[in-house]
This record gives sequence, structure tokens and C-alpha cells, in this order.
Amino acid sequence: MELNACGLILSLLAVFLGIGLGFLSPFIQKLTPDTLGVKKLLKKDKSNKPKFDKQYFLWLGLGSVLFIYLFIFRFMNDFKNVTLEFITQNYSSLSNISKGMLLDFCPMCAFLICVLMIADYKRIVISYVAYIGYFGGLITLFGGISFVGSEDTVNAAWDAQWIFKGYNPNPMYYMMHAILVIVCPVVALNARIRKTFWWEALYTAAFATVYYLYVFMIASIFHVQRNVSGVLAGDWDVEFGEYGGVSYVLNLTYPWVAIVSLIIATTFIFWMVVLNFFLNKLVERKRFKISKTFNL
Repeated sequence: MELNACGLILSLLAVFLGIGLGFLSPFIQKLTPDTLGVKKLLKKDKSNKPKFDKQYFLWLGLGSVLFIYLFIFRFMNDFKNVTLEFITQNYSSLSNISKGMLLDFCPMCAFLICVLMIADYKRIVISYVAYIGYFGGLITLFGGISFVGSEDTVNAAWDAQWIFKGYNPNPMYYMMHAILVIVCPVVALNARIRKTFWWEALYTAAFATVYYLYVFMIASIFHVQRNVSGVLAGDWDVEFGEYGGVSYVLNLTYPWVAIVSLIIATTFIFWMVVLNFFLNKLVERKRFKISKTFNL
């Protein structure tokens, strides 16, 4: 593997944008129909309470834009291909099954983050996806995009099409992971987290467990061997696997490389949950001070 300066710069840019938006969370939480002067958007039920969270319309707009963007340039083609496979019952391309059924956790997290920004109007579930999505985005940006020689070779020059659209067979390879790293921190900081970080971590682990059971089930039914979020040995093959670079760096073979990677990922995500829990409390205090300062 060899360092790709362009990929590294783009990856760092995404990380700093995500951190910057995180610092702006106290101000973002004040962007409501009340403060924007459009109170009519807050429909009330019979108890005279707002039917939707005051910030719902902000996340609805952002989620809709990102969903349309990702759907057009990534998911539409993936879903079309897997649908054709099911119609013809000719499962010749296991890659189509993996992409169309969202067996890789980065596309799955990108898809769910957009959907939950629209559907999870109380922002209760979205944080569980955000923790895992942020970790996956970081790993890909710095493990796959910042180095040439990975699954998807990165152009060494600035290429607008590769950045914003990408090329086949992995369109949106950079931008999808950049969106995860940029959006997930601010989503997590503005979510309604559990009363203790232990419960938040437990729900996140439950979500990951359910997803991995789903991946294993679909991979077993259709005999998919690669691009299955590291569930099977094919993903850890040094030459062809999606996480072959991890096997190379850790100098381990399957299943030990998968076990060690799971321990590292679990530890990292757990401390992300703990950090977000305390930052969320800090953001809440800052938001209160901003409200008093600007009489919001």
C-alpha cells in the first residue's frame, strides 16, 4: 500500500467538517420553527402539544436531500440490479446481492441515517446507527481511500466526478463515507440519548447484533462470500477481501483477525457512546446559555 495524498486530504477535510458541525450543535438545536418565525409548521394534537419534535423539519430537509443524492448515484442502481436478479432467479452476481441487500455496513448506515432523519422524528433510534456509521466511515476513509492499493483504487489527482459521484463498480465510494463522517457526529449530538451511557451502548450493540444476524442469514441463503461486513472469511482475504488490508496490517488470518477487529471496533464504538453521552449533556447546557443570551 502506498499513501495517497489527495485521498488523505479529502479524508481529513471530512473529519474536520464533522467535528466543526459537532461544535455548532448548541446553535443547531436552536434552529426550530419558533426561532425561524414559522410556528405554523408545528401542528398540535388534541392535548395542544406539538405533534412533531421542534427540530424535525430541519432533519427532514437534510435527510431528504441526502437520501435523494445517495439514491440517484448509488442505491438506485444497486436496488435495480438485485431486483432483476430476483425476477430472473439468476443469482449470477453475488456483488449485486451484497449491494442491493445492504450487506455491507457502510452503505447500510448511509441508507439508514438518511431514512431515520426522515422517519425517526423524535431522534430516538438514529444515534445507534450514527456510532457504527462514523466508525465505518473513518475506517474506509483512512484505511481504503487514503491509501492506493485497496479494494477501490483512488485517483491520485483531484477528480470532481470521483469525489461527488464516483465510478463503477463502487460509485459514491468517497462521498458516501464522507457523509457518514460529516453527518454522524452532529446527528448523535442532537439525538435523544438514553439516561445512562450503558443503556445507550446496549441498544447500539443490540442494533449491530440484529444487523449482523441479517447479513449472515442473507449471505447463507444466497452463498455470498464477500462484502458481507466481515461476517465470512472471504472479506478478510489479503488479496481480494474488503478487509484484506486489516489482515495484512495485523498479520492475522481468519478467524483471529475478525475476532481482534471486533474487539477493537467494539471498544472504539463504546468510547464513542460514552463521549457522546457527556458531550450531549454539555451541548444541552450550552444550548440553555444561548437561549438566555439571545432570549430565544
